[in-house]
Amino acid sequence: IPVHGWWRDKKRGFIPMEAHILRTLDHEGVVKFFDLFEDSEFFYLVMECAGTPFVRPDENSLPPPTSVFETVRKAAEAPAPLPTRCSSPARGDGSEPTLPHVSATRNREKHRRESQDLFECIERNPGLSEGIVHRIFVQVARAVAYMHESGFVHRDIKDENIVVDSQLRVKLIDLGCSAPIPRTPHAYFKSFEGTLHSAAPEALRGEPHKGPQQDVWALGVLLYTLAFGCPPFRDPEQAATGVFCVPMSVRSNGLVTLLRKMLCVELEERCAMGEVLEHEWVVGGGSRG
Repeated sequence: IPVHGWWRDKKRGFIPMEAHILRTLDHEGVVKFFDLFEDSEFFYLVMECAGTPFVRPDENSLPPPTSVFETVRKAAEAPAPLPTRCSSPARGDGSEPTLPHVSATRNREKHRRESQDLFECIERNPGLSEGIVHRIFVQVARAVAYMHESGFVHRDIKDENIVVDSQLRVKLIDLGCSAPIPRTPHAYFKSFEGTLHSAAPEALRGEPHKGPQQDVWALGVLLYTLAFGCPPFRDPEQAATGVFCVPMSVRSNGLVTLLRKMLCVELEERCAMGEVLEHEWVVGGGSRG
């Protein structure tokens, strides 16, 4: 963990910045934090288990998806077998036979809850409808906006850091690169620590940057990936130019317009998170389902 990746806690001393940020946040779109433990070598963050595989409802050849969590919950709520009383004609002392103790859960099938990130969801469900793209994107955008309003930037927004469940509810995870938003230009970020294919041009150039605009750029990369099934840029050199291809007649003009505003090289012209949430495509619910 780098030096700036620590937070000085009044009670526990230095703890990972990720733990501090997670325990500060409380939003349905951000994974919940429960506790923090440490030993002589590691810190252990206890968080909710989020995400289950999503299968598109139009895949009629497959049975409807069932949440593994629901299966486990029903099994746990099943009544335990009642003790059995019986008489044995073979015993002449009138006493009841001793029955071996049987655990109510011995024969109960154990499940490991399967999680799924957005990368896997896109890979398994190519060609998501625009309605689904909109539903996923808006949830992520609201979670990122909440982080900014709370004084933090994520700094590593990508499909692998978002989990999704069978009901298309998503949550941001992995806040290992997250940090408080710098209050002065002197404290601006001078390096990039996220994933290279989501890095904004200013970060690629090594220019000091505040952070929220980097998150907007990364959200633009995510939106493009959701809409077209691949990243907008093949390498950092192309990303630095901000030039990307839009397949014709595949997505609505509203979605493409938002993409161009989010993936704008010039910081002054790139939209802020508030503008993203107020954009006509976001507010309108996506023009194609």
